[in-house]
Amino acid sequence: MRRWGLYAGALIAVLLFGGCGSKKYFEPEKVTGVVKFDGRLPSPIVSANREGAMLQNGQFITKEGVQEFKLPKGYTFLNDSERYYLAVDEAGALGLFPKSGGEPKKLQFDFRPLSAQMEGDMLALVLSDNTLLLHHLPSQKNLFSQKGESAVAVNALVAAPFFLKDLVLYPTLDGKLVVVDKESYKSIRNIVVNSDPYFNNVIFLDVLNNRLVAATPKRIISVSPEVINTYSANIRDVIFVRDRIYLLTTEGQIILADQDLNVMRTKKFPFAHFSGALHGKYIYAVETQGYFIAVDVDLLDSNVYEIPSEIDRPVFAKENRIYFDDRYFELSK
Repeated sequence: MRRWGLYAGALIAVLLFGGCGSKKYFEPEKVTGVVKFDGRLPSPIVSANREGAMLQNGQFITKEGVQEFKLPKGYTFLNDSERYYLAVDEAGALGLFPKSGGEPKKLQFDFRPLSAQMEGDMLALVLSDNTLLLHHLPSQKNLFSQKGESAVAVNALVAAPFFLKDLVLYPTLDGKLVVVDKESYKSIRNIVVNSDPYFNNVIFLDVLNNRLVAATPKRIISVSPEVINTYSANIRDVIFVRDRIYLLTTEGQIILADQDLNVMRTKKFPFAHFSGALHGKYIYAVETQGYFIAVDVDLLDSNVYEIPSEIDRPVFAKENRIYFDDRYFELSK
């Protein structure tokens, strides 16, 4: 009986602690060189989302680069529009800061905005309780409101709503797309991307030509006028460019698919953990152990470069730059 107790104790120890020393990390077979940073930021990055990154000193980065404007203390950047910078404060209020100067507007909703998009005087929001709003700024009225199922846990990469001609596309926190007509202010279609109960929010949403692509951490869909195609994977990030879709997975794989999500080629980087990706002359990916991976657009050849330090802070990638900590790389187009 005592011997069985010893065996059981040893088994529990193996189950609890045995995996600690066997964690696998990305180790490239060949390192081509060392990446040199092209410039410094005025302050380190403290947070990042799909649309930008927040710096410690109150400045922020948008797709146009580092902005000189500083948000008041306690605000976090969400997005920007033609006229405003959109940010949320610690209490969950939404601040609209005019790009031309002047007094900001402060809007209070029942729950904290997690993502936002603005077109003219229309403000589309996804709130933390999975409520979708279309808010008219001059009248201060909600023209559309719909409450979805509450999300148990949310991936930090929350996609923003998308204005498409006479429609508003809402990415929900429970894995759906809600299509709203801007004339009637009514929901005209729901598209299920995925139905998992955890970390199932839409993390990517984009439209090119007549193709809509959306993804959750578990599934991607491609919607054309004729058909909806789906593909399941453990998705870390998505790059959608012209007629190609690149998926970066949590297993260190880069998948090249056509617009209908037919897989054309895959390339595996064993145990790689991607923290940021960008498309330019190549497909570029940042790996958390301190590597920079450049893969040709057909996924045939790749080069791995060393970064001076491990990636332990948020990474923001947009246009031709990848930002990390208080530095950035500038990439070949």
